Amino acid sequence: MTGWRSGSRQVPETLELTVRRTFAARMRIPDHAGECSRYHGYRFELDVTVRATVDRERPWITDVLDLERIIDRHVTDHLDNGDLGQVVSYPSLEGVLLWIVDRLRGEVPELAEVVLTTPPEYQVRWSAPGPAETSAGQSTVQ
Repeated sequence: MTGWRSGSRQVPETLELTVRRTFAARMRIPDHAGECSRYHGYRFELDVTVRATVDRERPWITDVLDLERIIDRHVTDHLDNGDLGQVVSYPSLEGVLLWIVDRLRGEVPELAEVVLTTPPEYQVRWSAPGPAETSAGQSTVQ
């Protein structure tokens, strides 16, 4: 049976840690022909995931309280109880997500994924490119 040790050498593990923050905001998409052209509000859930390789002796990615403070300072403090159109150039769910990613990318080097949800109906996701991808920080909206 193989364990997590190879001889006396430890095998590193890749772990992900996700912090969830919530905020409420109103939005409208001015050039939309449907209901989204009128103001409406959402309660948003923001999941920010970091990824790092750790060893089993000290399995630590980051201080979660520091990560929460970074998210609040760069994102939720700007959006909570506000009008997204006053902050984000195109306040669609996708536009808000990309605005968030741009704000966090330089502050969170281990950034792996950002998910923005308006429960229970809608969710948009950005994932950092893998090592095989050539364009660092390219957005993928699903």
